[in-house]
Amino acid sequence: LTLLMISLLGAATAFIIQGSTITDIMQSMSSGFVSATGVEFLDDLLSRGGIDAMLNTIALVIIATALGGILEETGAFKVLVGSMISRIKRPGSMVAGSLGAGFTVAFASGEQYVSILLPARAFVEPYQKMGLAPVNLTRAAEAVGTVGINLVPWSVPAVFAAGVFGLAPTEFIPFIFFAILVPLINLIYAYTGFTIKRTEPAEDKTLVNA
Repeated sequence: LTLLMISLLGAATAFIIQGSTITDIMQSMSSGFVSATGVEFLDDLLSRGGIDAMLNTIALVIIATALGGILEETGAFKVLVGSMISRIKRPGSMVAGSLGAGFTVAFASGEQYVSILLPARAFVEPYQKMGLAPVNLTRAAEAVGTVGINLVPWSVPAVFAAGVFGLAPTEFIPFIFFAILVPLINLIYAYTGFTIKRTEPAEDKTLVNA
């Protein structure tokens, strides 16, 4: 919705202020904007955009989402991680397991939402049984799906950034320190117990009654 509103606002601005025609606006939305300032560096920077330039990324999102839907609806992912979860005995290992599962999905699919949803849904019940508050699972899922996904060279955000910067993902990924540190900090917190929240007695009672 936000992207749609921005596109419409940009089209209205181009039509009213810049005097662009409807044809020019539609062509820019499709093929992108072509800058002609005469400054080569600036023209290379500004001449981009349009649906055509995003087709590879859009195709990657569609394929990854379809893969995630198949894995979830068939229950295949829960079966894959089930044996691992059954061997986990400590809270630190549970958080580490959810991080590992998240990165497995991230490297397999390259899609943010899939790498958040699949592991999160698979680990909800195990977290509850171990007395870990849902906020711990949320933090682990975000550490991978929102931040750590940028470390996957073929992921949607990495491919998008590569197109914007004109660099191969492997050239800038080693310098994404935030994406490297966040999962590591989560892992340290998990094993030290720092900031790890437990479920309150009232929550435990609700879970039992459910």
